[in-house]
Amino acid sequence: AGSGTLTFAAGVTSQTISVPILQDTTYEGSETFTVTLASPTNATLGTATGTGTILDDGTGTGGTDNDTPTLSVSSPTVAESGGYAQFTVSLSNASTQSTSVSLALGGGTATGTGTDYGSGTATNLQVSTDGGTTWTNATTATIAAGSTSVLVRTPIINDALDEANETFSLTATRTAGTPVTNVGGAASGTATITDDDPTPSLSINSISVNEATGTATFTVTLSAASGQAVTVGYSMANGSATSGSDYTAGSGTLTFAAGVTSQTIS
Repeated sequence: AGSGTLTFAAGVTSQTISVPILQDTTYEGSETFTVTLASPTNATLGTATGTGTILDDGTGTGGTDNDTPTLSVSSPTVAESGGYAQFTVSLSNASTQSTSVSLALGGGTATGTGTDYGSGTATNLQVSTDGGTTWTNATTATIAAGSTSVLVRTPIINDALDEANETFSLTATRTAGTPVTNVGGAASGTATITDDDPTPSLSINSISVNEATGTATFTVTLSAASGQAVTVGYSMANGSATSGSDYTAGSGTLTFAAGVTSQTIS
């Protein structure tokens, strides 16, 4: 704060008081201060107090400073055996107000509610405000005043299926407190689950059939179910039997749908 004395020479009707404004990067919203006139000489007081308003949202005269933060969500990569996918929900700069967001999972190629990620219970989403030391089941989160982030995690399901890498998203939407620059107040991050299951192997059996049976049927099996379609080609060749006189040769492709472990060749 400061004080002083203004002197109006005879015939002068106005004087100015200049107050330095200090710029920072913290969002504070509109802030005010006052300048009050007192103890006039050879004049009386009319409006004795003037109010100055400091804006840091990009408006106001004399500058374009905008400390309104941008909301963001990280995009983690986690192994299927990693236990949890952990996101960081962040503000680009601190605020003197708390910031509340709603949280929602979805999208991508992974399936939620306990298939590839998440659960069907309250543990579907957990929030930590102390850097991951403690976690609380929640569908909302609050970034405290002066802080810039919270952690959000969801369980990752470790199955035995060989799969392609899968993705899903976390969306955080501002619901109260500090305004953000994001369109609709929302930000999303995409998690990638990397598969750690071995590629299954294929095998075909050997058979003996009576010449009168009409058809020889072979069974092709996968060593384990796969989470994705598996294809394999096949062809036939003479041993001591001759194609055309002892059997009918053929070739083709077998397709195993996800979860299927055996197919036949007849």
